Parts: sequence; structure tokens; C-alpha cells
Amino acid sequence: MKSIIAWAGAAATALSAAQAGDTYIQLHAGVFQQTADTVEAQDDVFNVSVDFDAEADPGFALGGAIGRYIFPAVAVEGEITYRNANIDSLSGGGFETSVDDNLETVALMLNGVVRPSLPLLPQPYVGVGVGFVTSNIEDEDGDNVGGEFAYQVKAGVSIDVLPTPGRIGVEVSYLQTSDFNAEGDGVDIDWSYGGVTGMVTYFKRF
Repeated sequence: MKSIIAWAGAAATALSAAQAGDTYIQLHAGVFQQTADTVEAQDDVFNVSVDFDAEADPGFALGGAIGRYIFPAVAVEGEITYRNANIDSLSGGGFETSVDDNLETVALMLNGVVRPSLPLLPQPYVGVGVGFVTSNIEDEDGDNVGGEFAYQVKAGVSIDVLPTPGRIGVEVSYLQTSDFNAEGDGVDIDWSYGGVTGMVTYFKRF
């Protein structure tokens, strides 16, 4: 019984090693695959709506986050991440065409993360976030469309890699936004956007 109590006490100490008030940074980079890629065109003159599938090749993601523990093992963080994906074709309604357009977005997210600190062991974490995503989508006049509300879920793990002062890890996240809307001459375009990102991370607590 004493050994169980001792083990439980040691585990509790390890889990609370990240104290409220501690801060950290995370840098991340990796591959992005767009999975929500439907383009809906609504012709207001003839009242015709057509859904197109936009075939997107894998792109890359690059960004970082600054976090602060508000409770042991629980943190809030601000994140900025750039993503891109090359669109090479549109198809739908018996219509198909090749295109060459690079869709770029910047996500500004506020995340809540459960991130326990386990000395000398892999440190898993999970998080959810909400925020705002801007894109390089333009309307017919060449003006950028407005940004959209977004949410994401993510999970990862990091390990000590001596002699670095931080931790190296991997993270997988899913990001989804409301539809981007571009208006033209009698035509409204709604572009759905979302996808999976796999990244290598660098984490350092202060």
C-alpha cells in the first residue's frame, strides 16, 4: 500500500510540474491537406446553384504559439499559422476545368490546451480552439473577401531531445471555417475550407 501511495504522490507531483503562471512558446511546421473544398456558385439572375469540387494538392503549414498555464497542466495560448494548398481543378454539374491557383490562409486562434508535464517522459497534449481565418480569395473586382470564424481540434506529443533546451514533438490538427463568400455580377460564390495539418513542433517552457 505504501508503494501505491508513493507512486500516486510522485505522479501527482509530475502532473503539476507545470505551474500556473508559467509561459511557453511553440514553433511548428509541416504538411497541410485541404479536405473541405466545395465551391458553390449561385446565379441570382437565373436562380441556378451548382456545387463544384476543388481538387487541392497537399501544401505546407508554418506558425507558432505563445501559451500560459492558468492551472497546473491547463493552458491557454494564442496561435498564428499560415497554410497553403494548390488548387489544380474544378469539377461539377457536368463541367470540369484545370486551374492553377494557390489558396493561402492565415489562422489566428485562441486555444485551450491540456498539457501535463511529465519529466523525462513523452508529454501528450490535446486542445481545442476558436478564431479567425483570412484568405487570399478575391472577388471579381480583385478585392479580398472577408475573414471567417474558425474552430480547430489538435493533439500532439513531445519528448526531451538533449542537449536542446526544449522539446521536439509532432502534432496533428483539424481546422474548419465558415464558408468564404465572394460576390460577382449576379453570382455568389461560397467556398468551404478546412483540412488536416501534420507538423513537427518545438516546445520551450519558461
